[in-house]
Amino acid sequence: YWTLQPYLGFGVAAHSMVQDRRYAHSRDLEAYLRLGLTERRDLEEAGTIEERVMLGLRLTAGLDLDHLARQYRFDREALLAKVAPFIQQGWMVWQEGRLRMLPKGFLIYNSIMSEL
Repeated sequence: YWTLQPYLGFGVAAHSMVQDRRYAHSRDLEAYLRLGLTERRDLEEAGTIEERVMLGLRLTAGLDLDHLARQYRFDREALLAKVAPFIQQGWMVWQEGRLRMLPKGFLIYNSIMSEL
């Protein structure tokens, strides 16, 4: 899940990803039992970049921005400019080509992601 590898989810509100398509089951038990799979969403390039940033920053290893820039049309410098205040506050670190959260940054991860 965290590295955007294919995965299967079973049950109410579960998500799966197969062949770059995300699938979701209903969050409502009755609807899930009646309908099963209720949503399918293809991951477009921009969505995939957004998800890679979101999920990559949840990993203690962080996100390899050089790899991301090579794999997609992605402006590494623009992202680094956006995260500069978080780096200055000691919530994130840019080191050896990787952007990662520091322990106290994980505590406000959702707030940081809302700014990106």
